[in-house]
Formats: sequence, C-alpha cells, structure tokens
Amino acid sequence: MSVLPLWEKETQINMASQNDHKLVSLLKLEKAYKVSIFERKDFLNDLFKRNRLDGYKFDSLAIVEFNSSGERYMSTKYLLASCGLETRVIKYELNLGKWELTEVHVVKSVEIDRAVKLLTDRSENTIYQGYISSDLLAVTKFRGHNKITVEVFSSISKKQYEALKVM
Repeated sequence: MSVLPLWEKETQINMASQNDHKLVSLLKLEKAYKVSIFERKDFLNDLFKRNRLDGYKFDSLAIVEFNSSGERYMSTKYLLASCGLETRVIKYELNLGKWELTEVHVVKSVEIDRAVKLLTDRSENTIYQGYISSDLLAVTKFRGHNKITVEVFSSISKKQYEALKVM
C-alpha cells in the first residue's frame, strides 16, 4: 500500500501540468471533497487483501485506468503484467462500489506495448466519443522501487479507444 501516496502525487502533478480545464476541475473536486477520481485506495486494498497478484510473475507492471460516463458510468482497470513475450491482462471493473476481477487473458507483449504507446500518444487530439460520454484515462508505468510515471488524458481519441480493445 505504500505505493498509493506516490501514485496519487505523480497523477496530480501530471494532471496539473497539462493546463487542461477538465483535469484542473477534477483536481479541485478531489481536494474539496476528499475523494479519489480513480478510486485507487479501495482497489489496492482489495488487490493486496486478496493476494490477487500472488502466483503471477512479471518483469514490468503497468496499469491502465479508464473511467467513462456514457449511458452508464464505468470504471475499469487493466493490470498489464509483462513477462517476456507475453503479458497477462488482468481486468477489474467497479461494480456497486467494489472492485471485481472480471477477466484474465494473455496477449503478446508486442501488442500490449503497441497499445500502450497509442494510449499515451498525445499527437491525436480529436475527441472520439464527443458529447455522449466523458472519458478519463490514466496510464501508469511502475519502474523499479518507487519509480512511477503517470499520464492522464481528459478525453480519448479513436486510436486510443481502439487501443483499449487490445486489452
């Protein structure tokens, strides 16, 4: 659990540095109401309490978080545990206030690397979903002990949306 403060700090730094009105508003909301837009504390509590990562071997770990409010609010986290040529994709969804493991499958690491690269590509800034939904995407890469990089997007492009389908 000691990773949470650093993870939240890096997320807040990335959100504040983008000069994006939506992200700044979300940061203010978090501080004013003492909430977490990504609901990481409960997620990590569940992950470690139930030993969800036991039995998995991985060289690197990334987490993709996707919040979408279209016809209904959805919050999804994809743990990307890479080991050699394969990446185990462990999908969690928020359901009635609890994180549920919904799917585990293996994808070639090269495909996941390509998808993560597309997810973090800021060159395409055309909003895909438009007015029907409000998306929020965070990509976190854990690198060694206490080294975290986080990129947050206040909306996603069609390429980013397609990249999520790989997971």
